[in-house]
Amino acid sequence: MDPRELQFAAYEAQERATEVSRLSPDHGPRHWRDVARIALVIAPGWAPISYDFLFLFAAIHDTQREDEYDDPLHGDRAARVARHLAATKVATLPPEAPTTLLSEAISDHDKGFTAADANVATCWDADRLTLIRVGHRLDPQYFSLEDVRDNLHHYTTKAAEIIIGADMKWGNIAHLYAERKRVTA
Repeated sequence: MDPRELQFAAYEAQERATEVSRLSPDHGPRHWRDVARIALVIAPGWAPISYDFLFLFAAIHDTQREDEYDDPLHGDRAARVARHLAATKVATLPPEAPTTLLSEAISDHDKGFTAADANVATCWDADRLTLIRVGHRLDPQYFSLEDVRDNLHHYTTKAAEIIIGADMKWGNIAHLYAERKRVTA
């Protein structure tokens, strides 16, 4: 997807977000954009990564909260949004990172699992690194990527810089993703 398509997909996901999600100080749009930016920082160089997958996960994963703190089904509802965006061709993924995998990653993102797939692992680890924003102490056992586990302090510092730093618009983040795709292609 080109940057305009990514930006449009993010806006479509945000349009479908629940009011609780849109207004959430902890799980709302700023958090989604932070997850997208952190995913770029931690994306492993050793595995083929679908940057579109990472971007779409970040834009969709917490859009369907009906309760800010206790909503175990928000991931399942957000996975339906991902499938809808794919079915309407708003968000298309390559065969190596299909929509079914994105749906599973979104559905299970808050369950405490780790992942072997580099795309899912990057998404979950990026989301977990943001837990510092709500005062959680990070435990390496919940991180999938070996580099993140082994260098958790470093990545926590990088995540904190993003979280407390200036926010970015989806369009700017989409351009960062497009640039990363060009560098690694």
